[in-house]
Amino acid sequence: MYLGDSVETQKTKLTAKAIDKLSYSKQQTKSGAWPKEIWWDTEVTGFGLRVYPTGKKSYIIEYRVNRKKRLKTIGEHGLLTLEQARSRAKKDLTGLLDNIDPMSTRDQARESGTFAELASIYMERYAKPHKKTWRNDAGMLSTHLLPKFGKTPAISVSNTDLARLHLEVGRSHPYAANRFVKLMSVIYHKGIQWGVLPKSLENPAHNIEYFKEEKRDRYVKPEEMPTLMESIDLESSIYVRNAIWMYLLTGLRKTELLTAKWEYLDIQRQELRLPDTKSDRAHYLPLSNDAIQLLNTTPRLEGNPYIFPGKNPGAHLVQCHFFIVGYRCFNLMRASSVVKRQLICALLSLRWSVQAATSCLSVFWSGIRRSRH
Repeated sequence: MYLGDSVETQKTKLTAKAIDKLSYSKQQTKSGAWPKEIWWDTEVTGFGLRVYPTGKKSYIIEYRVNRKKRLKTIGEHGLLTLEQARSRAKKDLTGLLDNIDPMSTRDQARESGTFAELASIYMERYAKPHKKTWRNDAGMLSTHLLPKFGKTPAISVSNTDLARLHLEVGRSHPYAANRFVKLMSVIYHKGIQWGVLPKSLENPAHNIEYFKEEKRDRYVKPEEMPTLMESIDLESSIYVRNAIWMYLLTGLRKTELLTAKWEYLDIQRQELRLPDTKSDRAHYLPLSNDAIQLLNTTPRLEGNPYIFPGKNPGAHLVQCHFFIVGYRCFNLMRASSVVKRQLICALLSLRWSVQAATSCLSVFWSGIRRSRH
């Protein structure tokens, strides 16, 4: 804190015995305030002991920075010995020779704010304007990082704290643990880059060893396609059925497919324009005859611009329907739980073999189309 009111100069050689004998001796002022009572050490200039009306005693240092007098509390007597306090005082006061303010860390903590405030700045300034996947960042923050570090000063989040959380979460969710450490790295990199955090601050995500991630190379096999088709055909909504078939026929990302509007479709040219892709530029997707015929059987919902409308007015279909069909296929499979888990990941990540796609997909779709006429 700044030294605001005048303090009577009282000097003595601070010793353990002398400190034990000191007690508060000031009188309360008419305004009800208690004057500061500080005993300055004759051995180390600027080092002293503050005595409070309650009997508490704290070691302090007094110094000047930019012509302003500052008072820093080193620690409470009893928690620190006199020798420990004097050693810390010498270290702080010596740093002034190199223009290092002993209270700079505290000042930086106040200026940088809490981790929750840093995360909010990151979301508004970078994630939302520049990342289509910003909701994933928001989810990782709310699930893992904010509950743990939200109220902590941003500069006080340590590598040890983050590594401990990474290990704790990683025991059951290693991929998620790796993702939030990578997110943490970006948040602190941006904070330092923007001047929100001091340049000298070490990024707490540095040198954390990630959990090993195995490549998910499970594909839908040709013999599994009939089960997948049966699962799709059990879906009552024509929009869900057709959306999943378009997903399989085009290879589009689920978000790109579900947000596609009728105005993006050119039937005559047999192409679908994607104005808002992951690469931030428009993409024109050629459509097969099967895809065109599928779209021709998809009814337009009045007042809704999307090809695959959702339940809410003016909204598009959401990805949860893909999971419903996927788990239906999961339950139809007569296989071990491990194989089922692998298969469901393959289905929901659009992972089928090239051979299955080329030799089976159009044939299966044509058969289903004929059976409906």
